Amino acid sequence: MAYWTIGEVAEFTKISESSIRRLVRSQKFPASHKLIGRRRVWNPADVRAWADAILETAPPSEPSKPSGFLSKFR
Repeated sequence: MAYWTIGEVAEFTKISESSIRRLVRSQKFPASHKLIGRRRVWNPADVRAWADAILETAPPSEPSKPSGFLSKFR
């Protein structure tokens, strides 16, 4: 199984790396796994499940309101 780096997670979710770190600290995003030294990786299945859960609970977007993953946290 290939794990994702923070850059790959950011590309998949369209969330900045700093926002991902902030969500992890606040326990609103799947935790990373320590690989070697300070290198952290994410299980793609965990990230996809998180994204699916966000999309399922998100209300239908209105044209005047921002959409995207982070709009749920604002």
